[in-house]
This record gives sequence, structure tokens and C-alpha cells, in this order.
Amino acid sequence: MPKMNKTEEKAYEWLKKTGHKHIIFRGKTPDFQTDKGFYEIKRGYVTRTQLIKILFSYNQREIIHKSGATTLVFLDDKPDPIAQIKPEDIFKDRIKNIILYDIEKNKRHIVFRIDKDDLEKIKKLVEDGEFESISHFIRRAIKDKLKNFDEKIIVY
Repeated sequence: MPKMNKTEEKAYEWLKKTGHKHIIFRGKTPDFQTDKGFYEIKRGYVTRTQLIKILFSYNQREIIHKSGATTLVFLDDKPDPIAQIKPEDIFKDRIKNIILYDIEKNKRHIVFRIDKDDLEKIKKLVEDGEFESISHFIRRAIKDKLKNFDEKIIVY
């Protein structure tokens, strides 16, 4: 069974608290299926201008739209979602103070695809304390190859 990240765990608790039953964590888009429908969970990143950015990977918005999923946006310091995005709004670039961002369209981001076996090895290194996180592992791997690299890498 797939393991939930912190944002998904927070969403699971919120779904329970708000009366959803038969909550199934799917481990893929959309993240949850309940008696009330499908839910995609997104972590919001606060920008320097106090806007909130949520990231979508390749084809993710199409999957959300086709499934009819509501997207719940959580911030790290809030237990409840700060927004619920309807499936018909998922293709907008911005909803109020939330920027919906496709990482493939922006050349400043790189998407890594790691096979399951390698990901499990990296997770083991993180568990053993050799790295703080998967992001930390990737930054170190890149820095070892590219001197002067200091871009922030977000792994989702």
C-alpha cells in the first residue's frame, strides 16, 4: 500500500473530521476516493509576494478534470485546506491568490523520474540519516556534478 506524505496525512484527517466515509488513499492522482467523491491534495508554497503556488506534474490537471476531483490546497502551518478548487476550474492559471503552475512549462524546473528500486534505496538512505530528505539527496547529487548549482529543488 502506498505511503502518505505529511500533506496527504493532514488531508486524510480533515476528510475524516468533515464527515467523509470510506476514505481510500489511492497513491496516485486523484489522491483520495471517498463516499462524497475524489480529492486531489496539493501542498501550497508561499511565494515572496505572498501568493500561493501549487505544482502540477505532466498531465495531472487532465486527470483531475476527467475524474471530477476537487483539489484541496493545504499550507504546512494550517490543519484545514485554504482552498477547494472545483474540477471545472483546474485549468485556470490563477484562482484568487493561488497560482496553478505546470512544472513542465517552466524551464527553471527539472522533473526527475526515478524507478521504484532506486527510490526505495534513496528512502533507505534518508531513513538511515545519511540525507535529510529526498530533495536533499537530489541537491547533493546535482552539486557533486555541477559546481555553483544552488537552485531550490522541490520533490513532490
